[in-house]
Amino acid sequence: MQTLFNGSLQGKRVQRVHTPAPIVTLLKELWGRIECDPCSSPDPDNLVDAKIRIMPPENGCKYATKVPTGEVDERGRFIYVDAPPGLDRWPLNTYVNPEFSDLEPWFRQFAESWEVAILAPARAHRKWFREHLRKAVIADLNPVKFVGHTQAFPSPLVLAYRGDHFRTFRHLVDSYGIGEARP
Repeated sequence: MQTLFNGSLQGKRVQRVHTPAPIVTLLKELWGRIECDPCSSPDPDNLVDAKIRIMPPENGCKYATKVPTGEVDERGRFIYVDAPPGLDRWPLNTYVNPEFSDLEPWFRQFAESWEVAILAPARAHRKWFREHLRKAVIADLNPVKFVGHTQAFPSPLVLAYRGDHFRTFRHLVDSYGIGEARP
């Protein structure tokens, strides 16, 4: 789950950004079920029905130092608190849709995990992004409309995968028509 701030300080509006159905369906076809969602949400729009759901301000990442409370201050900025200890290890079949404001800790744990997928903005201009995706299959996604939104997210997104089923992942990305997978 993702929460975004949209609008000027006068017209502040918090948006919940939940994974689109085709991505959830693709991952369920790949794994059978999603075992863990380390940054989940109790919102009814959340289509990721993982067995293990960690919801902020709980922390699903051992490297995250701040977590959002889900609230904004009087100026429309998100309120973050020091993160409690995060999940030391993600189980197999973990899907991550982290806060887009602080991606590096999540990609760091992704690089140490197996049978895991992460949905995030493309940050190819960042060294940490390239390093943490070195041994992953990356799908450059077509424009993505998150659940409840009529327009596509304004930045390029990737769905990256690490695991034993990389050929199946590539095939599913192609067959679902959501983007183009590259080694």
